[in-house]
Amino acid sequence: MMQSKKYLTYRDALDAMQKYCARQEKCQKDIRTKLIQGGIYGEDLENILAELITDGFIDEERYARHFVSGKFKINKWGRLKIKQALEMKDISEYCIREGLKEIDEATYTEHIRHIIIKKIQSNTTDHILWDERIKLFNHLISKGYEKDIINPILDEFAERD
Repeated sequence: MMQSKKYLTYRDALDAMQKYCARQEKCQKDIRTKLIQGGIYGEDLENILAELITDGFIDEERYARHFVSGKFKINKWGRLKIKQALEMKDISEYCIREGLKEIDEATYTEHIRHIIIKKIQSNTTDHILWDERIKLFNHLISKGYEKDIINPILDEFAERD
């Protein structure tokens, strides 16, 4: 197990956190955890957080927007999974709502279609049977997509009589 670096002074900790935040978007919870691991607690911890926020190193709304964009575009996560992950980072409802605005509705449904097409490419037909539909539905739910959006799209690929 890797031992976290202990900060000698308030200034050392602040400098380290500024560098940490400059490399990649971070939220308050990330910084709080890192400072505690570094032996910074109480008033010093709160003052460092306040200074990082004041100086623009931490911005929860900006963090939420970047997080949503990355998880949606790269990981192909749905809104529900993204929202849950942001809630676990203690991001406010307001910032989560603002972050989720980064997702274009047309692109969102296209992601679902793309996932379905990718999963059924091995089929010899362009439609899905009931048991395949259930598997696809469960897969999309696990990726955080909403069932009321999934079902109509799955209907497009359903076996026709």
